[in-house]
Formats: sequence, structure tokens, C-alpha cells
Amino acid sequence: SLRQVSDSPFKTILMSATFTQSNIDSLTTLYCEPNSIPIVVNGNFLRPEVSSSYEKVDESSHIQAVINRVLTLPKPLILYTTLIKDSIDFRKKLNDIGLNRIALFNGDTGAKSKEEIIERWKNDELDIIVANSAFGVGMDKSNVKSVIHACIPDNIDRYYQETGRAGR
Repeated sequence: SLRQVSDSPFKTILMSATFTQSNIDSLTTLYCEPNSIPIVVNGNFLRPEVSSSYEKVDESSHIQAVINRVLTLPKPLILYTTLIKDSIDFRKKLNDIGLNRIALFNGDTGAKSKEEIIERWKNDELDIIVANSAFGVGMDKSNVKSVIHACIPDNIDRYYQETGRAGR
């Protein structure tokens, strides 16, 4: 609607580390002036410093395997889940075994709490963030040592984006 009332074209910059071609096509339709082609700068690149591993476990030992990884991997650490309920459950289990420098950050976290958590995280007041994909917006921390996926991410782009939060 702003384009319709404006006498000059808008300059719009949209950035993400994980735009797919489908995303770019949609954004072109929504934001580009008619008959114009966007300038796309692709920032996807391999992160050679990141090391990945996985552990195949049966369903009955999954939770304990994740907790063991949390206990042994270097901190600061992000533990990702897909479901909000899982993020709540993991945080409770970690608190129950005595880990207290933890925050829960998911789609139900309020705006004020999100700001407080990000500030505490940046100031090294937290060792662990238990989160779903809502965590990451506004988060820039240079010393994240470990990222655990306690679930299979929805798609490879989400996995890559969340993994990339380590080693920055």
C-alpha cells in the first residue's frame, strides 16, 4: 500500500542466512517494483570450523542421551527442540539435576522476557539456552561452543541456520 501512494520507488533490503529460491520468489512478488528484478546477494557458505556428530539411540534412552550431551559438551550451549512442550520438559529435567544457569526461549516466551534472556546470554550470565526455532532473532554471541538438536529439524535450512549459531 505504501508503494501505491508513493511517487518514487522504495529501496528494500531483506536479509537472512537461509533464504531459499522459493523465499526469494515470494519476496520478489511482495516487495519488488513491477517488472524489476531484485539484486540477490547470497551469504550461504560452509563453516569449516564447525564439527558435527550424531548419536543413534532408541526412544527409551533419547532424553538421557540428550542430557548426557548437555553435561559433557562445552558451554555456552544451545539445546534445540521442535515442540514448545519439549523445550519446557528439557529445561525442567536440566533444572531437576541441578543446572541453574539456563533459560527457556520458545514461541511462548514474551517479548520482555526474550530481551532479558538475550541480554543475559550476551553477558555470559547463562550457560544453556533451551529453545525452539524462535531463538535466534536478535541473538549474536561470538562464543557459542555447542548446539544440540534434541530432535530432527523441520528442514535442512533450519538445521544449517541453528548449527551456524555455534562457532560465530
